[in-house]
Amino acid sequence: MQIVDLYRWRVTDPVSQRRYVTRYPLSEANARDLDPAAERVEGSHTQMVVPTIVLPPSAQRRQIAAV
Repeated sequence: MQIVDLYRWRVTDPVSQRRYVTRYPLSEANARDLDPAAERVEGSHTQMVVPTIVLPPSAQRRQIAAV
């Protein structure tokens, strides 16, 4: 099992340039994909326990080749 830290984020819409707060909590990596200048909303921290998925070697090769 793995613990993931999630937050709501203040991000800028790329089209309208308006700032908004995400509706759902996101990881930092997902928030940075939306907006590299994303800012955490104070008091919105959530932790989620997710299973660690171990892929078989054949699936790992396909995943690496796709990148």
